[in-house]
Order: sequence, then C-alpha cells, then structure tokens
Amino acid sequence: MLYGYVGYVCVGFFFLTVAETLHSFEEGTQLWLDVDNVLADSRERIRSHVVDGILQSSFKYPSEVIVDPVLPRAVEVCNRFFWRGSKVNIITARKSWPNALNTTNAWLQQHGFLYHSIHLTNSADDKVDILSRVCTAKNSCIFIDDLRSGWHTLPVGENTHVKLNLVNIYRKLPYIELELFHQPGFNTWIDIENKYLGPDSLTSPLLLRSGVFGHLRGELHNHVNRSKNFVLSTTTFHLLWIVKQNPLYQSKTFYEQLGVKTSTLLTIPWAETLQILPLQQNQMVNSIPGVIEMFGTKGAMYANAREELSLKSFRFPVEMENFRVTAELMPGTRWVYKPDNLSNGIGIYVGTADEILKKPSNGTGVIQQFIHNPLLSRDGKKVDFRYYVLVSSMDSSPLRSYFNKNGYVRVAGSSFSESASTESQILNSGKSRSTRISTREFWENQVVNTSVRIEKVQENIIKAISSVIGGALPRHLGCKSKRFSYNCEDIRFQLIGVDLGIDVNDNVHIFEFGFDPSLKVRSGDIRDNDIAMYSEILSIMEASLRAERGVTHVYTEVNRAQAESKALNTFVRMPIN
Repeated sequence: MLYGYVGYVCVGFFFLTVAETLHSFEEGTQLWLDVDNVLADSRERIRSHVVDGILQSSFKYPSEVIVDPVLPRAVEVCNRFFWRGSKVNIITARKSWPNALNTTNAWLQQHGFLYHSIHLTNSADDKVDILSRVCTAKNSCIFIDDLRSGWHTLPVGENTHVKLNLVNIYRKLPYIELELFHQPGFNTWIDIENKYLGPDSLTSPLLLRSGVFGHLRGELHNHVNRSKNFVLSTTTFHLLWIVKQNPLYQSKTFYEQLGVKTSTLLTIPWAETLQILPLQQNQMVNSIPGVIEMFGTKGAMYANAREELSLKSFRFPVEMENFRVTAELMPGTRWVYKPDNLSNGIGIYVGTADEILKKPSNGTGVIQQFIHNPLLSRDGKKVDFRYYVLVSSMDSSPLRSYFNKNGYVRVAGSSFSESASTESQILNSGKSRSTRISTREFWENQVVNTSVRIEKVQENIIKAISSVIGGALPRHLGCKSKRFSYNCEDIRFQLIGVDLGIDVNDNVHIFEFGFDPSLKVRSGDIRDNDIAMYSEILSIMEASLRAERGVTHVYTEVNRAQAESKALNTFVRMPIN
C-alpha cells in the first residue's frame, strides 16, 4: 500500500519538508495512466473528430492542434511524478487501432509528456491482469483512470458510465491506489497534484538534476558541491543541467541524455523534446532551444552568423563555387578547413585555396580565412583565446548576457611563421604542444608589442562577441521565434564558450561558439577562475529563479535583471543594442 509521511529525501544530500497532509509515496512507486479523459479530454477530442457520425481517433492525426483544456495541467503533473522518481507508465485500450503504438508515442512526445513505457490492451478489462502482476509490495502503484465506457454510443461522448465492476476490483487489490478520474468534476489533476505532490515551491538549497548518463561530469559535480546554491538530486530539479551539448550528441533522445532507461519508441532528439517540455515556475534549464541546430556546428554557425563575423567563410561542400571566386580575388591568402563534427584540431588543415581544394574530405565543414598576422606572445608564439558568455535570457529586450573577463589563452609550442606546420598553428590540436595560461597572465606579462593597446583590444573583444550574440542569436532563437518557440515565462539560459583570435591591428575575429564548454580540471589561475565562474553562474541563476514574477513578462524580466545584477562579480553585463 501507499503510506503518507512528512518529508522527501534527495539522495541523502537534503531533506525537504512538506505538509503533513500530503499523501506521498515510497521509493519505487509506479504511476500508471490511461489516456482518453485522463491525459486528454475525450469529449473535446470526440467533438473534433466525429466524421459522418463515426468517432475518429485523434491519435491518427498526432500533429493536429486540438483545443484540450486538460492537457497543460496533465503534462505538468505527470512530469512532476517523473521528476520525483516514479516510473511513469501509459496504459490504454488502443491495441486494435492501426499503428497504435507509434501514433500514441508521437502524440505523447509532441505534447511534452515524460514517461518510461507504453502498454496497449484490447479493452479496459485487460488492464486488470497487467496491473495485478506489476503492482507489488515493493513497487506499489498509483493508477489514474476514468474507467468509463460508452464513448462510442450515440450521441458520442454524452452517454458514458463508470464501470463499477472494475472500480470494485481495483479497490480490493492491496498494492494499487486507484484514482478514479473525472473531468470535469471531482478528482481532477489539481486534486491529484495536491494529494501526492503538494505545492511546487522554492526551498534552500535548491536542487540540480544530473546530466548525461544520470551523472554530472566530475568537475561540474565538484562545482555544484562547492556552491551554496544547489545540491544534487536524481529525483527532482529546480535547475536541469544538460552536460553534453555538441553535434556528437545531437541525435540522442532526452532520456539518453538523462540516463533514463525506457521501453518506448522514442525518436525525437533531446533538444526538440526540451523545447516543448513544459517547465514549472520554479524550474530552469541550461539550454536555449535552437542553439545546437543553428549554431552547434561550424557550418551552421557561419551560415547563420555570417553578417556579424569578420573572417570570410564558406560551407563545404555546398559553397565551393563561391569560395573559388573569392579566393581568386584574394591571391596569396591562406585558408583553414575545419570539419563540422570534430574537435581538438582533428581533421583541420591550413593552406592556399588550391591546397585546400586538393585535400580529400568526405564530410561537411567550413573553409575560413586564416589570420596571417596574428597577435603573438612575448616570445613570438601564436595565441588564441577562450572567453565565456552567460546568456540568462533570450526573451528580454534586448537579450540579457554577461561576459566573463577571466578566460584562458592557448599559446603555441613553437614560434610562429606562415610556413609552419598545421599542427603548430592549430592550438587546440593534440599535436600542437600548446599550453594554456589565464587571460590575466597573458595581458599582464605576455604582451610586449607596444602597439597593442590592451584596453582597446579588450573593448574590441566585448564588441565582437556582443555583435554575434546580440545580432545573430535573436534572428533565429527566442520564445517567439518561428522554429524554436517555447513558453516565454520559462527560464532557459546558456553558457557559451567563445573561441577567438586577435591580429596585430587590434582586430578581434570570432572563430566559433561552444555550447558544451570543457569541464577539464586545469591548474593554477585557470582552475581558480573556473571555480569562481561556475560558482557565480549558479548564484546568478538562483537569483534569477527567485526573482519576483511580474504581472507581465516585461516586468518579470526587469525583476530578473535586477536580481541577477546583485550576484555579479567577474561577469559584466554585455552591451547589446
């Protein structure tokens, strides 16, 4: 049976007290849910799909928009059970429908339901055998069903009745808590939420759910443990941190990213699921819908941010003719080829246009103008830079972002010359023998060229990054964007690693963005800076989450901005027009 108790333990880190009247459930409790008239309003669906007097299932039209008053709350409460650690199972008497499993999966995923399995039966009566077997003393069940029949009796939807024989059977089963669902009427989603979950309120410290494979990568785990803002949880979250946000993981499902095992036919990539996933008022996630699709690969970034980038670039192979024409107008220019889905300098080569075109490549990538006069270190070695930007809101006007002044510099292992090997010029290559120092160390001790005006260069860095962040991102992303829309009240933020180079004329050139900034354990100033940066990010976003919600979205964003400003230390607000 199910038992009530006063608290909820989050993997031993933190005890969250709740009201004594709350009917909670033990670890291992399963949630079983019917679909029609439970997750969705059958009457609304029937009215929408009666054709020539015959009831048509909306599951045959999973992409069709249906006005359904039950859906928003159903998704919210169902997903709260999921985050609380319940195994969520869908069970519906649709086995005889054509392609029932695929279309039911598509409908559930499209509306943002999080669940572990689907079970199809021929009738409501057949559910009894399944539930009586799987609901045990160790894994008890909450079963939500309306147990109504007569939906097909004319006039459709208006002549239904509760199957009392099934109600009596379930009431006698010792490990099943039947929630007889009525919509409208009593025992609605609001009632069920209040009974089992209680109010969704912020507590201190907050909760962070782990990322890929169910575990935060080691260094992020350490950053969280050092902070006073969050503790780790595997059963609920106020901040969901997705660790792997790069092209290699783009096709993974949301469940694969979380490390949750399911038996469902899931095909939607994690970023698409995250876009439609309803966030509750006290939840936020570190991924802005669309960043991976529009800026996650080098080719996508250069295509979608070309107006703001200073270096000429061409997508390979689709823009090769444009590249040939441009290269003829720029004789003597050296170019660099970068494959789309590789990193750490793998597959990169530098050369003239003819040399680049002769190199074999079976994939896609970018050919970019190579900086022939790069800024050099004190001892004549090529350098490039990594800085970090926190975008706390795409949906303020203008978007709100913060620049962290403490990045790091990659310094080549040998002196620079245009004829040097590719390995020595591509500084993130494992063959370059490059080293890393903090940006503070570089600007204070490694610049001897008196023509380099340090303050001016640093201003140019912020201007160059602001141009791309404030220009390219809003053209494609945001809650009102055509392709990547989401609820404007959601808190969706993004940490961006920006790789850039500087030439001897103080010009700053953006190379690429990374949405999966490295969490490698570094040493010295760089490690100290990383620790301070992640601690500050968690403080900023906690302040944002706690900010008072205004009567309008504009007021909410103003309150969030004010709250975030009080948590700034090494981050500074970026000037975005």
